[in-house]
Amino acid sequence: MATHFPKESTWHSPRGPILVCRDLTGRFLLYTEEEWESAIPADLEADDEGHVMQNGHYVDYDDPDWVIPPEVLDNALD
Repeated sequence: MATHFPKESTWHSPRGPILVCRDLTGRFLLYTEEEWESAIPADLEADDEGHVMQNGHYVDYDDPDWVIPPEVLDNALD
């Protein structure tokens, strides 16, 4: 599936392209294209250092594949 996400706000996770957004509280919410297009709540989020979490638990804190690069966090959609 081709993504229509802005390149600078897209992180290529082990699960595929993810749109990185920042909510009003400052949390990073991570959307698959299906979640974004269907207005489904994000299943993943990230801490301020880019470590990805699901249901409040780190997916794999020590695996660099599950850390969003700072340049993507800096360009998260508001």
